[in-house]
Amino acid sequence: MKVAIIAVGDLARYFVEELLQRGHQVLAVSRSSKPYLDKLGVAQHTTDYSEADLTQALATCDAAICTLKVGIPENIPVHRAILRACQKSSTCKRFIPATWAGNIADFPDEPLDLADQIEAVLEDLRSQSDVSWCSVSPGWYIDYIVPETQRYMSSLGDMWPQNYAEKVFTLYGDGSQLVNFTSARDTARATIRLLEHDRREWEEFLYISGAQMTWKELGQFIQSRDPAYTFRSKSLSQTIKQYMAQESEESYGAAILELWSHGSGVRFPWSRVERHRAKFFPDLTFRNAQQMLDEAASDPSKVV
Repeated sequence: MKVAIIAVGDLARYFVEELLQRGHQVLAVSRSSKPYLDKLGVAQHTTDYSEADLTQALATCDAAICTLKVGIPENIPVHRAILRACQKSSTCKRFIPATWAGNIADFPDEPLDLADQIEAVLEDLRSQSDVSWCSVSPGWYIDYIVPETQRYMSSLGDMWPQNYAEKVFTLYGDGSQLVNFTSARDTARATIRLLEHDRREWEEFLYISGAQMTWKELGQFIQSRDPAYTFRSKSLSQTIKQYMAQESEESYGAAILELWSHGSGVRFPWSRVERHRAKFFPDLTFRNAQQMLDEAASDPSKVV
């Protein structure tokens, strides 16, 4: 299968590696070329994300995976251009949009502000039937608990509750909110298996997860591995005030994710996770927090 990875950033690196591992042909579509892709022998197409250019790029592909960041102004136009390019292609009839999030089906208005973009993308996809699509829901990426040198995902600063330098873990309220966690690599592996599956059996949402735990349980686990960690609590009121103040782009972004983490949109029923595992990839293993840290510790040179 020839698969286009569109908007090549941190998450895309896992997809490239896992697609190659599965024997697929990869076309990287992005605004600029990436030296590491040359080393892997991956074909690259430099694009302006216009419909005309993407139509040319995707003409001979079998599937498209978008890893564009949600929240940027170009998100909706780029997705529309990809969809139209797939519609014009005689072969590219599988599309995975960049809606990597939590429980969009039950909480379509979360995360705040970002959900509007996601919903607009999904509405465009629902309005047609010739291109098969699926919104993949991994919840929070668990990769942020491993050393930065062992992940492609860039550190999020205050948008992630773990402060590595000060060894402080922030609880949202009392930290009792349930959250689904999945590794980025396991997300890529599952998505690729979905592409390989009969597209007529796809569903609107795919739920994948390596673990479901509360923020407090995650913090306690991190503390068990490094007793120097302490806790602090941040109330919902504090986060709302931060969101309203919009003092900086980072502060505003952190507040959006904190509000999301205070609520229910970051969890989804484990029964859905199990059903999708059985249907699409019964042989895949999804790593939990302990397995991720153990694997990282066993080989410090490895990106887990």
